[in-house]
Amino acid sequence: MLPESVPVEGVRLAGAVIGVLLILYWTYERLRGEGHDPVLRMSSSSDTGSASFLVSGVAAVLLVAAIVVLLLLGVGGAAPLVSNPVPILVFLGLVALAHWIIEKEEREA
Repeated sequence: MLPESVPVEGVRLAGAVIGVLLILYWTYERLRGEGHDPVLRMSSSSDTGSASFLVSGVAAVLLVAAIVVLLLLGVGGAAPLVSNPVPILVFLGLVALAHWIIEKEEREA
């Protein structure tokens, strides 16, 4: 839970900005030709067992883009942070399409 002094809208905006910056970094690395597939990986273990999570490629870009959209548009009655989300949605869609095209070309090569 956040302290009262931290505005929830600020945290949502910061999360969305971090997500967009991550997507832009992945895109820059892929277009430069030196980057690996985008990867989101998490693992956890305890005495009772372990769990792991792995998403890569276009799926990772789409997952981060979906989180950005949810943060900007609001979830469960939260007010949207942007009045016109269309440019952001178009941008995220075009970036995801670019990653899909790059992956398709890499598979065909």
